[in-house]
Amino acid sequence: MQTQLLYHVKEGTFFSAVKKKFSKVMPIFKNLEIRHMQTFAKEHGIMTTPRCTLIESYQGEEILLGMPLLKFYMEEGLVVTRLH
Repeated sequence: MQTQLLYHVKEGTFFSAVKKKFSKVMPIFKNLEIRHMQTFAKEHGIMTTPRCTLIESYQGEEILLGMPLLKFYMEEGLVVTRLH
């Protein structure tokens, strides 16, 4: 299984099944503090402090989903581990 997973990651086909399954609905959106390549950014004066940006994701923590959307995601296999 690990060999197949690495093959699909290398070929760029890993998310194709996930994307096909959720192609007709909006993905989960969340605000995230960007720290990626922080050293490079500081060295080149691009970003002196981390910033928040809206990203799309197939997973999230403490996110708000409307009940119809949550129901749909659960029917499609979303795993809910905690309600707030």
